[in-house]
Amino acid sequence: MEKSLAAEIVITIFRCLPGILAVVIAWLVQRQEGLSVLCCFGGIVWMFVIVVLMCISLFYRYDSTFEGHMRRGSQFRDNDEHDLAIQSFSFAIGLCANSAKAFKCRASVHRLKGSLDQAIDDLTRAIKLNPKDVDCFESRAAAYEALGDAEKAQLAHLLEELL
Repeated sequence: MEKSLAAEIVITIFRCLPGILAVVIAWLVQRQEGLSVLCCFGGIVWMFVIVVLMCISLFYRYDSTFEGHMRRGSQFRDNDEHDLAIQSFSFAIGLCANSAKAFKCRASVHRLKGSLDQAIDDLTRAIKLNPKDVDCFESRAAAYEALGDAEKAQLAHLLEELL
């Protein structure tokens, strides 16, 4: 979680830095004290720095959409960064609470992490949102089996067969 917060801060700084520099330079020029500073370092150099920083902020955009969080969550899961994957999928759920896919993806990471109770909770939510998804029933049955709850596992398999 701390990595993600640090990344958010760095991204925000990169986004705001060109604007902040432009305001500072405009303020210096307006006060006419800055003219000597700008001329000393060369106005072209300052303009080059601003253009470079603006390009960085344009190319290093943080996709805060549902799809962006889902994509990052999948990447984190594939790189075995389970906590970051869960956080990304949780952000996606926060943006679209009726997405069975987001709950299903977060459940898969909980299973990889060994948090079977949380995986079952997410799979149950996914099933409520999309009762025709057989994979959710299979995954939930497997999670119950891994917990050693044979009755619930058997019931989950029966529900799966009814579909």
